[in-house]
Amino acid sequence: MIPKITDDLITLGPPAGLRDTVVGLKGDAQVGCMDLLNRVYQLPLKVQIFGHIHEGYGVEFRSELGTRFVNACPCNRWNEPVNSPIAFDL
Repeated sequence: MIPKITDDLITLGPPAGLRDTVVGLKGDAQVGCMDLLNRVYQLPLKVQIFGHIHEGYGVEFRSELGTRFVNACPCNRWNEPVNSPIAFDL
C-alpha cells in the first residue's frame, strides 16, 4: 500500500537481500521482506531508511534503482548502542 509517488520511505525492517543478514547458530540468514523488495523496485525512491536488523547497520546504494538503502539501527547484534548516526544529503 505504498503510494507510487513515494520518494523517501521509512520502514521498520529492510527489503529482502538489502542489509538484512542476521547471524545465527546454524549460519547466516537473510530475513528481509520479499513483498517490500518487490514494491521498492516499482518506486522512484531516493532513499529507504530502516533498522530492526542489527547486523545490517550501514548504507548500500543500488545504482540500477538510484536508491540509497540505510539501515540506521543504533545497536549491534548484542543490543549494545554502539553504531554512529548516519547522516546524508538528499
